[in-house]
Amino acid sequence: MTTAEEPRRKYLDLVAKIILNEINPENGARIKYLLDAVCEAEPGRDRNDVLRTLVGLHNSDEKVRAALDDLYRPRHWWTKTLGFPFSMIGPERLANTREAAETVIAENIPGAMVETGVWRGGACIMMKAVMSAYGVSRPLYVCDSFAGLPKLTEGPDAVLTLDENPLLSAPVEDVRSHFERLDLLDDDVHFVKGWFEDTMPELARSGPEAIAVLRLDGDYYHSTMVVLENLYDKVSPGGFVIIDDYHAYEQCAQAVNEYRAAKGITDEMIEIDGVGIYWRVGAA
Repeated sequence: MTTAEEPRRKYLDLVAKIILNEINPENGARIKYLLDAVCEAEPGRDRNDVLRTLVGLHNSDEKVRAALDDLYRPRHWWTKTLGFPFSMIGPERLANTREAAETVIAENIPGAMVETGVWRGGACIMMKAVMSAYGVSRPLYVCDSFAGLPKLTEGPDAVLTLDENPLLSAPVEDVRSHFERLDLLDDDVHFVKGWFEDTMPELARSGPEAIAVLRLDGDYYHSTMVVLENLYDKVSPGGFVIIDDYHAYEQCAQAVNEYRAAKGITDEMIEIDGVGIYWRVGAA
């Protein structure tokens, strides 16, 4: 197969999977479960009436239409996230992730790509897709508890209740399957499972010697700080450090600001979308 034919084949294979809903097939089972529950809870409810409502909901319900017109407004978080996308970071932060991966490849900046806090894997999938599109092999570290967020009772994170939201948990088997469905799973993809306080010191010891893209999406002060303390010094000059939650959680921003001050980091923090920020190491 020629160089030109390979990306064409991959693109058409992906279009076929999208057409046949092979990307998120669980959603059909989820909707059926809810449909059955509604009809069982109200025995007199006609199943076909419920189905008609579901089929035309996006045209008949003003709130649904408003959400679909702008899924990434904060008040539409539930509508967006209950669709179980591979990522909830939105188009601008996803584009930033793609740009970072493309840039380090184009500029030959050495190192692996790492994300800490991956949810259902979308940002990591984008980094791997970029590598695949450019015919580049680099290690990709997909780091998460794969069991949601921990309950923290001390420090700045004690006021947060993110541990109570089951939507934020995605089992590692599910995330692995998402790579497989997109033909992006190979031996360069490494799943690092566990709480960051346990996995980050080990990754610092036995993981990549250098990191080209380090993407943090751990929400908490503690999760952000432990990643920076263990992995930041591995980021290559010119490499990207991306903080997904900088403006979303003051705890995350506090950790970043404290770490940068302690290390004397003056590289410019660049805004992405009013939520995330990034900087390039050694750019100041």
